Amino acid sequence: MLIKMMRVVESKNILLVVLLVLCAGLIGIAQGAPPPPIPPGPEPYVSISFTPGELDLGSVLHPGTYDSPATLLVQVAANCPIGAVMASTTPLQHPEGNPILPERIFIQSPATGGFVSMAIPVGISAPTTGPEVFDINVQFQVEVPLVDLAGTYNGTMTFTIGPP
Repeated sequence: MLIKMMRVVESKNILLVVLLVLCAGLIGIAQGAPPPPIPPGPEPYVSISFTPGELDLGSVLHPGTYDSPATLLVQVAANCPIGAVMASTTPLQHPEGNPILPERIFIQSPATGGFVSMAIPVGISAPTTGPEVFDINVQFQVEVPLVDLAGTYNGTMTFTIGPP
């Protein structure tokens, strides 16, 4: 059985941080308080990239839980404080059969302390105070029962950087 992760999607929540700061300033103005001064300096930025951009989680010959040969390198750079990097996935879809649900897909990074089910979003890094540039190596496991059909399964994994 060939299991393939179709694409990796990035999400940057720096816009959320900027909007929160803007809203806080507007609330202060509406209440008659002057907005706080903006310190001089470079514009805040957050960058996230992935190697490879598409994962092949491997092939399995019979039912069981398998370590995927795929390793994903998540590279993060920020010049401001950021929250944890979170990973989530859609079910892996087969064109003719039942999907492999996220609770049967497991992820491991230095922050997880072992393999963790992706039934809910998983934190794969700790928050940082910035400026930071760091790499996160991520490994996967997949649980394959007897009822899963042989073939290619596709899905999308999303990585989100949370606010500090």
